[in-house]
Amino acid sequence: MLIKTIKSLLFCFLFTFVITHPTYSSPNPTYIRNSDDIPFFPEAIIKINNNDLIFVDSYNHSVKKLTGKVKETLPNSNYPQGGFKDGTRLEAEFNFPKVLDINEDGFILISDSLNNAIRLIDPSGIVTSPFADHTLSFPLETPRGVLMLEDKIYISDFTNGIIELPINIKTYESKDIEVIINKEPISYGSFSAFMELNNIYLPLGETLKKLNYRVTWNPLDKSILCSRNTSNLKLDTSDFKIIDGKSYISTKTLKATFLLDLTYDLVNKKVTIEGGI
Repeated sequence: MLIKTIKSLLFCFLFTFVITHPTYSSPNPTYIRNSDDIPFFPEAIIKINNNDLIFVDSYNHSVKKLTGKVKETLPNSNYPQGGFKDGTRLEAEFNFPKVLDINEDGFILISDSLNNAIRLIDPSGIVTSPFADHTLSFPLETPRGVLMLEDKIYISDFTNGIIELPINIKTYESKDIEVIINKEPISYGSFSAFMELNNIYLPLGETLKKLNYRVTWNPLDKSILCSRNTSNLKLDTSDFKIIDGKSYISTKTLKATFLLDLTYDLVNKKVTIEGGI
């Protein structure tokens, strides 16, 4: 009786497994070929929008964009030798790039391993070197990975291990950024609006006054009270930053806190703000 019961249970198990267990078939791959007959050696790959992919081509010392089967090099490859040069897409040079990451605003960071640097490609295609020997207090040695978060960058480095750095890269100065508030251009005079790697910062007082807010500084807790009509909003130190005694607010904080219609075009360096009337 026991043997019959075991056989019955085993049959039910096998029958259920056959019926419910999914089956898999090997798909037919699509091979993306190189259009100029030069072999490429892809390593890290990321998606930048609905159709385009970006990948590093280490042995060709370049970064490539794929739209379907169309390839564009970012920057221009000087295969078979690498180099170290900032500039436009057609000028810049890499030396065995390894890993890349992109943030929500379209900035791409790349670990440029044999140049011992972390390179940056901004949305307009300009390549710079924000983390290299001339900007860091310590040398990188063959960085092989990079990860970009909201306010920090993590670098995996052969000698230094995992490095955590704050994002504090000023990429554009005020003369490059056009700010329009309620259809009127605003001038900040001698103060500088600027853009860090992942955000645009505007002089806080001038921006909020243009939006009809009264701004009051509280030296006790280093907060800022913003008043308009019967509305009072308090900004803590986490909501803004102070540089050389001047307060700056990011466009992201400005939009979320004051419920403004705010758009920013990072390619054309233009901020448009509506509201606060």
